[in-house]
Order: sequence, then structure tokens, then C-alpha cells
Amino acid sequence: MNKKGQALVEFVILMPIFIFIVIAVFDISNIIIKKYELENDVTTVASFYEEGKEDQVMAYVNKIGAKLKYDTNDSYNEITLSKKVNVLTPIVRQALGKSYEIKAHKMVAIMNNEIKESD
Repeated sequence: MNKKGQALVEFVILMPIFIFIVIAVFDISNIIIKKYELENDVTTVASFYEEGKEDQVMAYVNKIGAKLKYDTNDSYNEITLSKKVNVLTPIVRQALGKSYEIKAHKMVAIMNNEIKESD
């Protein structure tokens, strides 16, 4: 029996699977990193809101390319930022879709000024 031929067949069968796993890890890692960045961004937007800087809130949201949603509860407002992340790996794309939407939320005390939602 030829051991070199057997190793080559195993390599040819397993290498595409290994490459897919490595690329999928990079794709999922990208989504996780973008999620953490969006959580930092929502903290920045909330601090602008608490300081009453409406113009800076909208400028910052437009700069990062996110959508702003603003929900009012009894004594708190929930600020939600959402953003789409493109998925590159074909099989991960089948599971999550062409782009995956990430969201980050922050609760802040109600202020007298109003912030309009972005589209």
C-alpha cells in the first residue's frame, strides 16, 4: 500500500474544510469586533444626549453610518444603535444572510430635549 498516496488523499479531503473553518472564524470575529465598537459608540451617543448636544448626536451617528432608534419609557430613554455588517464566507452567509444586523442599547435619564430618529 502506498502511504504517500493515502496522505495526499487525506490532505485533499481535509484542506478545504480547514480553510473554510479558518475563514469562518475571521468572519465571526469581524462581527464580534463590530458589535463591541457599536457598544462603545452607543455609550458616546448617550453621553452626548445627557449633555444636551443634539447636533453632535446626529453628526456622530451619521459619521459612523448607524441607525438611531429612540424609545421613551417612564423615566428613562432607551437609545439603540443598529448597523449592518457584511458577511463574506459563503456558508456563514447562508446561515446569517448577506449582511448581519448588530444592535447596541443604552438607557439614559429623560432630558427635556428631543432627538429625532435617523433612517
